[in-house]
Amino acid sequence: MLKVGLIVIGFMGRGHLDNYIRLESEGFPVKLVAVCDIDPAKFENKFLPGNIDVGTKKYDFSKYKLYTNMDEMLEKEELDYVDICLPTYIHDEATASCGGQDACPLRRPLPHIYMLKLL
Repeated sequence: MLKVGLIVIGFMGRGHLDNYIRLESEGFPVKLVAVCDIDPAKFENKFLPGNIDVGTKKYDFSKYKLYTNMDEMLEKEELDYVDICLPTYIHDEATASCGGQDACPLRRPLPHIYMLKLL
């Protein structure tokens, strides 16, 4: 069972949250155990709209450990990986905050400049 920590539940993070909920319900060996966002109002389902429609679904956050500090979440939780849903331009900073931990092996999406070079 892969234990996941989700960083930021803005409109993109909610899309990821929906997928973790779906994967768990379909029996995939993945479990979202911790969610982090600097805005605790989001844990009360108070969200701002984004440029992608992710609906107005209400979430039961009581089944997750909730954090408003990413470093605290990384220190307290034993995670297999961390899903960083911050804006692309600060992915590097968030990944660096993971230090040498194996829990932060992903860096996505690729910066736009690299994506353009691949086209």
